[in-house]
This record gives sequence, structure tokens and C-alpha cells, in this order.
Amino acid sequence: MAKQITNIAKNGFSLFNKNTLSCVNINVTRLLYTPNSLGLDGYLNSRDYVKHQFLSMDTMFRQKMNDNISNYGDERLIFTEDLKNMLHLVEKNPSDLELMLKMIKKYNSQNKLRFGSFVFGTIVMRVYYYLDEVDLALNALRDPELNGFFDQITSYQLIMDLLYNHGKYIEIKELYDDLQQKCINGQPHPRNPFILVMAACYKENTPESYDYALKVLKDSQLKGNRNPRRSIMYLAALALKQNDPQTALEITSLARNPNYIAIRCLKIESYVKLKRPEEIMIYLRNSLQVDSSATKLSYFSDTVYKIDNFINEENLESNHDLVQLLKQIKQQDFIQTGTLSNHLDSEIQVLKHDRNQTFDKEFNHNRKRKVTFPEMRGVV
Repeated sequence: MAKQITNIAKNGFSLFNKNTLSCVNINVTRLLYTPNSLGLDGYLNSRDYVKHQFLSMDTMFRQKMNDNISNYGDERLIFTEDLKNMLHLVEKNPSDLELMLKMIKKYNSQNKLRFGSFVFGTIVMRVYYYLDEVDLALNALRDPELNGFFDQITSYQLIMDLLYNHGKYIEIKELYDDLQQKCINGQPHPRNPFILVMAACYKENTPESYDYALKVLKDSQLKGNRNPRRSIMYLAALALKQNDPQTALEITSLARNPNYIAIRCLKIESYVKLKRPEEIMIYLRNSLQVDSSATKLSYFSDTVYKIDNFINEENLESNHDLVQLLKQIKQQDFIQTGTLSNHLDSEIQVLKHDRNQTFDKEFNHNRKRKVTFPEMRGVV
């Protein structure tokens, strides 16, 4: 079945200070996407501007919104500007969060009375992300009253990244299943959520998550997607953790740049597990033969450590070609201080440009102007 994958394959934090990020970093494990890449910079700029414009009037605004919702029923509307303002004034407290959700639901129920085309789903998810309200974000996404409100790929990326920060990997897989069914913008496997679900499976590291990841990969390949390198790295690393080096090799063959350091290290670690020194030597020899003026084909320190262990376990003589090649790799400084594991955990910086980020920028601007391998488990 591993051959099937091969055949298918052929056919920023500069804007954020400690105070700004105080909400984002509560009880999280490690960020995968930088806040900058998720559009939080634009949101926070708008938030600062709105708070400055309201000054001492924010309490009066909250009272008015509560009054509109509690005392007038359907007689009074929540206008687009009302919701925009609340999304930039909301604080991390129960009363504000409850008011915001009520305003969102009321606004969403007024769809026949709205003439604008602005989509709020993504910016609402940025609010929950900034306030680090992972459970409230998940509840809002699954609320029947808000069906369709969050049907944007970026909204799913935001909440999946927030879930990842909190180690909620099962929920990420559940949301990814929903995303596949919705096929937003005709994309059953959108790039960033695809990376996130592979990262979640890698972190979960169970036979079940491995099977799930393989199924998702195969479906993505069958639909003609070119999978991101980071997702390939996660799944290959997971295959190694699940003691399946044959499949790890097949997965790394999907990478468009085979010389990328993580891909090479994953292949070498696969060959170490398979006890195939000849293939390991090919990579080391190739690194040493590359023109010195070019970028060095270096290796992570933990990968080199595993080669060392392999040499010791196999009791290779000091004159063995692998031993000599590894010695040259060390002497000529081909070893990075970082590890493959740390590289997989490194943050992803993506230059995003979606409709709501454009709004964040325009919002400030307008206000200023006027205001043969074993069977692969789970692959069928």
C-alpha cells in the first residue's frame, strides 16, 4: 500500500509586546502559527484605535447594547457598526463575553435586514484567540444558531491553532472532518488546516492518530493536492515514532525539495531504523561533495546522535566508510546545534491576506479619515 502513495505522488511577533500578548499566552503549550500570521496584528491595531475613540463611553455603549437585547426583543437591531465596536472593546470577563455572543447571535438572525457583505466569522475567532477562550470559541463554532457563520477557512485555522496551543488534538481532528464535509471554497483539504491536523496527529502520537493521518493524506493526494512540506514532515516523523520507517520513507518522497534539511534527516533516521548504512553513506557523501560555495547540506544534532548510536550498536570498525564519513561531517561543521524535534515545533510565519485582515487595515484608515513495504495501517 505504501507504493500507492508513491504512485499517487507521481500522478513574527514584532508588533506584539508582553502586555499585548498577555491574553494569548494563557495555559498554552506552544504556538504553531505566529499571531502575526493569523492576522492578530491588524485586529490589535483596530482594537487599540476603537478603545481610544470610545474612551469613557465604553460603559455606556455596553449598557445600550444590553438594553437593546434584553428589553426590546426584535424591536431594535444590532447594526454592523455596533458589532464591529463590541468585537474591539470586549474584555476577558464573563459579562463582556456573554454580551458579545448575544450580539453575534442577534446580528446573525437579522440576515434578511442586512445590506452589507462583511463576514464576521474570522474576526470573531481572532477575538477568541486573543482572549485565549478556547472552549467558548469551540462552543460558538458548534452553536446551531450560528450555523454557517464561521464557514471561512481562516476561521477554522484560527480555532484549530488555538486548540493546538491547548493540546486538544482530538477536537482538531473533529473540526477537520467538518471542514472536509463543508468543502469551503471548493477545498476539502485547505493548506493551513491540513498542516494543523497533521501537527495534531504528530503530537498525539497514537496508532489511531497515525491511521487517521494516513487516510487524510491519501484522500488529499487522490484529490490532486500538493501537500505542504511541513505536513509531510509531521507525518513522516509520526511514522518513525510508530516504528514504521518504510512508510516514513515513502512519505518523504512526496517532498518537492529532497535536499531540505528536515527531509534529509527524516530519511536518514528511517534508514537507521532499517539498519541500512549504505543509504546513510550516500547522503553524507553527497553533503561532503557539494561545492563549498553553496549552502551546506547540514544535519540536526539529534540525527547525527542516532547515526552514532547505530555505529555503536552495529560495532562498526573505525575504518568503516560510514564511520569515516561521519567523522568528516563533524570535523567540517555540518552539524547544526538545533534538533529535528525543535524544528518540527518551530512557529510558522505565513503572510496572510484575507478579507477580514483587509478590513482591519481599512477600519483604521477610514476611522482616521472620518472617524515494497508493509501494509500501511488505515489506508484503504
